[in-house]
Amino acid sequence: MGNSMERLVSGLGESGAWPGAPAAARRLEAALPGELALELRALAAAFGSSSEDMAGKLLGAAIADAWEALDDGQMLRATRACRRLLDGDD
Repeated sequence: MGNSMERLVSGLGESGAWPGAPAAARRLEAALPGELALELRALAAAFGSSSEDMAGKLLGAAIADAWEALDDGQMLRATRACRRLLDGDD
């Protein structure tokens, strides 16, 4: 488990913003297999959160950890893709 995910899990159930919480969140849709969707809902219920909020927290931590794990070539490729997206060159 990466650092972002560890911080998220250690803080579950605490009030306040989660580490790295965006100022303005964007809504995205993601398909989950039924069993994972149930587990997501269970985590959300256990820690007083909505499933959408919990999904955002978990996905945000996973993405941060993925970026940290990239090697130099992957980082260059991902950074270029990010720049293209920011420039509007989908």
